[in-house]
Amino acid sequence: MRKIPNFGLLRAFEAAARLQSFALAARELHLTPSAISHQVKELEAYFGRPIFNRRNRRMDPTPVALRLLDSLSRVPMCSPALLASAGSVEALMQEATLIDSPSSRVTWRDRFAANGLPLTDRPRPLFDRAALAISAAADGMGIVLESTRLAERELARGDLVEVGADRFTRVLRETHFLSCRTTDVKQSRLAAFRQ
Repeated sequence: MRKIPNFGLLRAFEAAARLQSFALAARELHLTPSAISHQVKELEAYFGRPIFNRRNRRMDPTPVALRLLDSLSRVPMCSPALLASAGSVEALMQEATLIDSPSSRVTWRDRFAANGLPLTDRPRPLFDRAALAISAAADGMGIVLESTRLAERELARGDLVEVGADRFTRVLRETHFLSCRTTDVKQSRLAAFRQ
């Protein structure tokens, strides 16, 4: 069985792919762009192929990167016992403790809003590491919104199950934006680029 890549490599990749910039990923993760580049190169060595096409100051994810990024998307997961104790998936989402993990751009507020559910105002435990949040959910503390890729072992062992994967709308986070000088806004080349 192939070993999962180091979490640090996956975190660097996810930030670089989402932001499409080593410099922005470095800023977000409090690392240097060189460190992000080295981690991405290590991940490329792991897969035996490039995960970004690098062109001048631009980087585009390869099909391998897009599949990996999709597998790192955040989903609600909890222990099977917690899911079994709920009357319905909707009731579970309203009654269970929601575990926060700051590594995700998709928040519980996003998830609940996308599915037309009211978000409870109960306090939520916060873990600064995805592995700790996943472990807490596997131990029955509540529901975690994390990557199935990072929880692969817990899912395979049956310690975690996905919650409502076939019933809830996934949240897609827009992370691209155009920044320019206000004096350049009306230039035809910028209008063409935005289209």
